[in-house]
Amino acid sequence: MSLNVHFTNLQITDFVSKNARNRMKTYIKQNLNQDNINSFDELKLELINKYLKDDDVHDLDLKYTLENNDLKLTLEKTESESYKKDQLRRKLRDQIKNKRNNGLTQRQFLKQQKQENKTLAKDDRVTQDMINAYTRAKITINKDIPNPINVLDNKDKYVDEVFQHLLNLSQKCPSKEKLMEIMDNDYINYIQLVCGFDYKKYIEQFFRKVKEMSNSESELPEMIRNTSDNKVEENDLNEKVMTQLDDSDDDKVIIDSDDENDDSKDVNEVKDVLDNVIDNID
Repeated sequence: MSLNVHFTNLQITDFVSKNARNRMKTYIKQNLNQDNINSFDELKLELINKYLKDDDVHDLDLKYTLENNDLKLTLEKTESESYKKDQLRRKLRDQIKNKRNNGLTQRQFLKQQKQENKTLAKDDRVTQDMINAYTRAKITINKDIPNPINVLDNKDKYVDEVFQHLLNLSQKCPSKEKLMEIMDNDYINYIQLVCGFDYKKYIEQFFRKVKEMSNSESELPEMIRNTSDNKVEENDLNEKVMTQLDDSDDDKVIIDSDDENDDSKDVNEVKDVLDNVIDNID
């Protein structure tokens, strides 16, 4: 008995022609059945190449589920590595063009970059991984960002900046998962690499402290309001951190997530909390 073939999410625009949809179903029925369904992975590349349109942006993949005699196919698209590299190249060209508009020729810009690379290479604190992350961040953000030496010389400032982003985004993102998705970008990852910390290790402690320091009238973001009230055992914190947390107990934090103009004020009001986190990072 031939399989009943169903396309769960393939659109007519995904196929190379109007008839390709039916021809693909016929081909599958001729070559697959319940006895040899495990050979689907060997067949799918041919299906993609013969019947689906080329996609310069995405890599295409076909997944299937078999329910009784119904074969259900799902098309999955993931951004291709070649497309990502092409986008980075374009951003780099735009960056060079912007430098030209600011009075630098391409030659001057490249000379400036070469000189910066020499300076970074002379600093024993700067690793190749830091330089690579710095380069990615510059291309992705497409604006002037601090180089690793500047970050290393001002670690407190840039760690504090990461937590300011965290606080602001907590008031705008619908969930912690979305917040972390947005925080997972080339700039934040670069700063964390150079400063040698991972904000995720401190997020619960940070949110808990913001919650504790807010008064009953504060309109806290849901992800902060729902943070567990469980106290951190003293044995889990070193003496320095315990002293800092005790010192900050008298401080008050008021967060009003409805007023976007108060974002910078909110950040300033939790500065002591941020300092606690910063001082706990070597």
